[in-house]
Amino acid sequence: MGWAARARRQWNQMHKLITSERCSEIAGNARRALAGLGVKLDGGADLETMIRSIEWLGARDPAAFAGASEIDQSRAADATLRLEQTARLAKTLNRMPRVTHSDRQLRWLRKRLDRIRQKTPDEVSKRQAEDFIFEMEIAGRLTVAPYHEVSLEEPDIVVRVEQSQIVMACKRPRSLNSLGEAILSAAQQVGRSGHGGFVVIGSEFLLHGYVDGRPASMIEATSDVQAIQEGERRLKDAEENARDAIAEAFRKYPVGGVIFCDQLVYLTRDPVMIGYHWTQLRVANPRAPAMTHAVLVLLDRCLMEKPLTPERIAALVDWAEEKDAMATS
Repeated sequence: MGWAARARRQWNQMHKLITSERCSEIAGNARRALAGLGVKLDGGADLETMIRSIEWLGARDPAAFAGASEIDQSRAADATLRLEQTARLAKTLNRMPRVTHSDRQLRWLRKRLDRIRQKTPDEVSKRQAEDFIFEMEIAGRLTVAPYHEVSLEEPDIVVRVEQSQIVMACKRPRSLNSLGEAILSAAQQVGRSGHGGFVVIGSEFLLHGYVDGRPASMIEATSDVQAIQEGERRLKDAEENARDAIAEAFRKYPVGGVIFCDQLVYLTRDPVMIGYHWTQLRVANPRAPAMTHAVLVLLDRCLMEKPLTPERIAALVDWAEEKDAMATS
């Protein structure tokens, strides 16, 4: 049984995770973000359905569903499983006014992007909308530091700092088997840009895997700590699996590093709780200058949404300049 199905069966405990106020806040944030961007959704769009399901849940007392019919419990559990995805989308959309050329990606909001829906492997391979939404999320996360301009343009994302330009190519491989190919494809994109850059690997499928041939929407764990450790282990395994491809990318193309990242969603067993954790792993090109490594560290911190002060940036730049000066002396 998939964990989404198990969560539906254990709604009598899951309802404690949410409040009507939280549902209303998430749905309201999504509505306001869409309105601010001038995006109108038809009734059949996945995102519209997701928002409506959360509004339906928020208009009721979540605790009351513990004794409700099986149909209403299932509907309420489905809405709960969409809270994180919708909140994450709303956060991304609210950041888009700070991202240049983001309007080019907005049409994908009208496409299939509900990852909770049961999908066949063939459908998974065609989930293009989520690929573009991931690029938007990465660009949005990079705006947390006000010291640079972020743009959604070829190869996927461009970061400009004064006269310098850093490019990033994003891929979301559907399995470990396609990971190496995805890394090399992204590295080629960086190479074609004519600038040095980085590869970002959306790791949803690497973190959650598959259950009965279908993509899982979460993993099971006994506690928050175990879930986070398991997520980190899976990314480390993915890096080791792709070691040859990463080495080839570093050797052939001006790639300064690879960042694996995505939101880990997990279900703890006792008590039944849904948790979320942005999980990330960076791999630096050992042949790259120290300044390239410093940029990778700064991008890594932005994607983790960690504070990035001018003092921290200056210290890292000073370190890199000293290391590079020593290497050339």
